Amino acid sequence: MFHLILISMVSMINICLGAIWDCDTSYSKYPQSAVDPPAGEWCADEGGSCSGPGVVYYGSQLTWTYSDYIADGESISCSNEGFGCDPLLAFTKKCYIKRFRCYDDACTNPEVPPQQGSPYVMIDFSRIRMFKTLSDGGSTEEWFINHDGIRSNTITMNVDFYDIYPNNFWHLNNGCSFDMNEDSQLLNINGNNCEPPESTEDLTNGFYNCYIQGSPKLFVSPDVYENGLKYTLNFQAGDYNIADNEFDNGPIWTTSPSIYTEPDHTSIADLYNNGGIIERYFTRTGVDGRRARFYAKYQLLYLTGNIPSVRPCN
Repeated sequence: MFHLILISMVSMINICLGAIWDCDTSYSKYPQSAVDPPAGEWCADEGGSCSGPGVVYYGSQLTWTYSDYIADGESISCSNEGFGCDPLLAFTKKCYIKRFRCYDDACTNPEVPPQQGSPYVMIDFSRIRMFKTLSDGGSTEEWFINHDGIRSNTITMNVDFYDIYPNNFWHLNNGCSFDMNEDSQLLNINGNNCEPPESTEDLTNGFYNCYIQGSPKLFVSPDVYENGLKYTLNFQAGDYNIADNEFDNGPIWTTSPSIYTEPDHTSIADLYNNGGIIERYFTRTGVDGRRARFYAKYQLLYLTGNIPSVRPCN
């Protein structure tokens, strides 16, 4: 077992634009990014607390509020009560701190700690956006990965990578191919089955976020990223009607040619200047007309500690 100190430059969850409901301060970027240095680091989940020195950001996605400067020995509760407001109603929130130290009330010459760790790019294959139609909705339907035994349901890496956070939801075969097993279902942001919402006047057609349970978070070195990421997709997702035990023959993600080579995002400098995160998506349509988008997120992180051996898949 190894230990890592993870200093994130960007958030790991989907972009969800929202409104600051009742907060005096607002911030609509990733506090973990280096766009407004220093890059923030996680300090608490909702209900915990964060200690200074620095400024603490409380929220989720691109909707945050932030504290006044917190000095050494001071702390703030990572909660609505601690910040006196709710920056994103009905969402689970967390806190990040941009660490620096002030030596006067005006903070004219703040001391900023140097960036620690070595840069890696994390590849996140977790998000699928399913397109809801007017006929969808209700407790008898859910969106899911099709486990009919016909398709292998795999994502294969075709470059050398590090499997830093292994999990039991996907099976790793031959060191390079990840197989979704029966437990790898589509979940919503709250961790429940991803079901199409009921159609209302305000909630009709459109893309809705689902997340593949336990999807691997894979890391590559900067040189591998800049030489062009390569991976192979082969899986199917769609709408399952529980009452009728029917699957709507949803979209199939396969890459053509068989190995996808990232054509555009090959610069660490561009990734850094973009706030440390870039997303690539693949839109597919099933034979029954179901549309969906599968996302690959590239995220710049700094890691320290014991890194496992590289898996040679080039």
